[in-house]
Formats: sequence, structure tokens, C-alpha cells
Amino acid sequence: MRIENKIQASCVEWFKNQFCLKHHKPRYEIFSVPNEATYSNNNFKALGIRDGVSDTVVVLNKEVLFIEFKDPKGSQSEEQEDFEKLVTDLGHSYYIVRSIEQFKEVIYDRIN
Repeated sequence: MRIENKIQASCVEWFKNQFCLKHHKPRYEIFSVPNEATYSNNNFKALGIRDGVSDTVVVLNKEVLFIEFKDPKGSQSEEQEDFEKLVTDLGHSYYIVRSIEQFKEVIYDRIN
């Protein structure tokens, strides 16, 4: 498993356990966008798969965060930079996260 995937899996697991269970009030959501697995398939392109979309989307109270996971040396593709500009121009938050500690900081900053 790639380092980025390990970081993402750890962050998703932590977030789900902290904020996504039925007893959590408020209850938030996190989900992945597996574009790299399906982008070359024209059927999925017709259904809305878009190159450059963030790895995950976090839905908070009245706010949506777009999270891109990178290893310590990873950089964005042109398509990812374009997607970041699109969503931030629309008033949404976009983060590049390189560790679970950084992810926790982003989440606690947004919910407090």
C-alpha cells in the first residue's frame, strides 16, 4: 500500500470513529472519491468521474471540506491544482494533508 493510501486510511478510520457513528451529535460524514481506479473507463467518465478531484470529501455542519492526501514529498498534478482552484473559488475549503496529525488539526480547526 502506498504511503498516501496509508495516511488516508488512518485519517478516515479516525474520523469515522470520532464523528460518524449514529450516536455522535452532530454526526458528520467522510467518503472517498476513487477516481484513479476508474478514470480510464469511458463509462465512468460519462457518469461524472473527474480527474483531479480530491481523495476525500468531509461533510461537516454547513461546510464541506475537500482533502487531498500526499506523502511528505508528493505534489499535486495540474488537474488537482485546477480542482483546488475551482472549489476554493466557490468558497469551499481544500487541504493537502501529509499526516494524521495534520488531518486532526484541520478537523479540529473547522469544528471548533
